[in-house]
Amino acid sequence: MNDYNDNVFKDGNDDYSLLDRNQSLNSNNSSNGDNNNNGKSSHLCFGIKNKSFLISIIANIIFLSFIVTVLILYAGQPCNNNEPSVAPCDQFSILANECNFGPAHHAHIILPLANDKETCKSPESEFFFSHGATFFCPHAIDVKFLATIGEDKAREALCDHHFNGIEEKKSSKIVLRQTLPAGALPALAQGRKLSWMMGPMYHINAFGKDINAGSSSGWNLTTINEEDSTVNILRIIYSRKLDVEPKPQSLTYLAHAGLNDGEGILSHYISTSGSSGFAHILKIKIEKATTTINSFNDDGGEAVSLRKTWATFLTIDNRLDGTTTRLNKNDINIDGSLYMYNSKTGIPETLKVKISVVYDYYFGAHDGFVGYTQMCPLDILGNDYPLSPTACNLGL
Repeated sequence: MNDYNDNVFKDGNDDYSLLDRNQSLNSNNSSNGDNNNNGKSSHLCFGIKNKSFLISIIANIIFLSFIVTVLILYAGQPCNNNEPSVAPCDQFSILANECNFGPAHHAHIILPLANDKETCKSPESEFFFSHGATFFCPHAIDVKFLATIGEDKAREALCDHHFNGIEEKKSSKIVLRQTLPAGALPALAQGRKLSWMMGPMYHINAFGKDINAGSSSGWNLTTINEEDSTVNILRIIYSRKLDVEPKPQSLTYLAHAGLNDGEGILSHYISTSGSSGFAHILKIKIEKATTTINSFNDDGGEAVSLRKTWATFLTIDNRLDGTTTRLNKNDINIDGSLYMYNSKTGIPETLKVKISVVYDYYFGAHDGFVGYTQMCPLDILGNDYPLSPTACNLGL
């Protein structure tokens, strides 16, 4: 407790001065009844104020003792990570609530920033992680972050299968699936969770029809690393608790910086369900629209340097936000608007750009990784899971 009032100590000093002054007056004017009465009054005032000060000290001691007792009792409680209503023994349990219980599986799809296999295998290589979010608990937080992977074996397995898939024109999707305790997902979204062991690692040929479906429901995957991988988060580049928002007027993506200027990763902005409710991750090249662009190569137009911290909004001109109008692998020199801030004035600016798709990595609306087509899929979850308070209580 550091909430002592400085006036208490100040009043105490004044009391001592008042006492000394009245004692002097009493010794010099012992025959004066009024002065004697004044001396008695000052003694009485000093006594009352000292009693108040002592009572304040005692009250603070009692309060501190109560806090310590509560903490000791809490620390002595047995761990219960299977009961959502009981806070688990984890440093992030303070962030747990009815929609962020645990332990629960949370999958992250991974895309290397590197453009070739050998660069990808470097210990310094960075990877784009995207959480498999849904509109129902406990997955109702969209999180994107950049991270490195500690183990050589894990990086090699990821990079080999990813780039082999690209070369063979097959699936290159890589997923890490981890078990997080209650409160850890919002902690991750807030940048409080910086490193953890995560595994196993899967090469996904096809996701199942939903997050609870087994191998008989369309799942086709290969375990490429059974050991845990050390994920070290460099920075959170986007996070938001999913809520019901109006559908954007235009096709809207979050633009994340790529490895070099003019390179980027786009992830579709999730605003609501229906035709606008889908996840889409792809690599692009981006250049200013004011230049003459014949092709996206070393001799092309002026490259745009995307922000390396938080994501930037990008809209595709003259396209509705929907699954059938999304960007695809054949899109070259597509007109777009990048919403930025002037680095000198801080004033919002809109930059007209040209977008070309380099690699269309993942698309999904409702499968074994994401769930956006329905707000509250009661037929899947049943009554065992709480519903998202931001979406389900609206009755949609």
